[in-house]
Amino acid sequence: MTATTPAPTGATRHGAGMLIRAWLVTSGAAAVVCAVAGSFLAGVVEADPSFLPLTPGPIVFFTLLFGAVATMVYARVGVGPDGRRRWLRIATIAAVLSLAPDVAIIVAPASAPVPGATAGSGVALAILHLVAAPIIAFGLLRVAPPRP
Repeated sequence: MTATTPAPTGATRHGAGMLIRAWLVTSGAAAVVCAVAGSFLAGVVEADPSFLPLTPGPIVFFTLLFGAVATMVYARVGVGPDGRRRWLRIATIAAVLSLAPDVAIIVAPASAPVPGATAGSGVALAILHLVAAPIIAFGLLRVAPPRP
C-alpha cells in the first residue's frame, strides 16, 4: 500500500516572518535606490531645495510606508494558482494611479500642496514612482513566492 499526501483544500498564506522579511528586503532596496536617484534627479531638474518630496527623508519614509501597504496587499492576493498574475495586475494598476499627483504637479506646479514644485520636480517624482514600483512588485514575488 502506498502512502499518499492529501491534496491541499485551499491556498496557504505566507507567515508573518516571511512577509516582514519580504517588506524589509524589497522596500528597503527600493528606498535606497530611490533616495540615491532622487538626489541625482533633484540636481538634474534643478529642484528648489524647499521642495521636500525630492529629499532623502521623505523618499525613504514614503517608499517604506507604501511598500508596507503593498506587502499587505500581496499577502492577501498573492496566493493560489493565479496569485502571481493577480498581484502583478494590481501592482500595475497601483503604479499607474500613483502617477496622478505627479501629473498634477507637471500640469499645474503652482497648485501643488508643497512649496517649490516645478514641472521638472513632478517629472522626477514620476520617475521615482516608476523605479520603486517594479523593485517592490517583482521583489515580493522573488522573496516570498506566491503559495499554491
